[in-house]
Amino acid sequence: MKKPVKKIKKLSQREKLSRMRKAIKFTEIGFKAARYYLKSGITERMLAAKIEYAMRTSGATWFAFPSIVCAHNFKNIHATPTNYKIKPTDTVIIDIGASYKGVCADMTRTFCLRPSEKVKTLYNLVKHAHDTSASLMCPRAKARIIDKTARDIITKAKYKIPHGLGHGVGTRVHENPSLKPRSRHILKTGQVVTIEPGVYLPSMGIRIEDMYLITKHGIKKLTKYPRKL
Repeated sequence: MKKPVKKIKKLSQREKLSRMRKAIKFTEIGFKAARYYLKSGITERMLAAKIEYAMRTSGATWFAFPSIVCAHNFKNIHATPTNYKIKPTDTVIIDIGASYKGVCADMTRTFCLRPSEKVKTLYNLVKHAHDTSASLMCPRAKARIIDKTARDIITKAKYKIPHGLGHGVGTRVHENPSLKPRSRHILKTGQVVTIEPGVYLPSMGIRIEDMYLITKHGIKKLTKYPRKL
């Protein structure tokens, strides 16, 4: 699956945000398809195909990155969908993004048809880490401090986040600023930044990712799809 090659002229901030909102809209249509088609016995690969079909037919130009549908190989945070058949008790990490006229979206949700109490507890922990760290984002905030806030919450619960907390999104799906422990980046007005804490165990994985616009007074959440198991 090769992305069509097309040179993108420099965009105004207004035009970039306009295209990004459309990319997000098509991504969220992908999540609606994921909810609809997620049934016991469907394979990761088939679910990914249903999601991608929904995004493309709704108007997405292409995909911002290869779709991730992971229900078993949690040690690989960027796992390629396989023929693994999803069970009702599996947590299913779905990390997808549409691209619209050269501008990207990036969003993750975790679903489970029959969540255990342990899954619910871990999900609420990740959600708490997400929301607490996101609340600190504003112009001139230090990226590493935001990362540390989420990491400390997860570490206190005796888990760990094995990757950076987030990154910028624009004409590329991974741009500056980078939210990670040694980052020297400072947030600026107009940037779009993701927050995506995750915890991964041999038997389950949870990741929640949303996109935020840094405004003069704080943040505006751009991704609206419900965060429910």
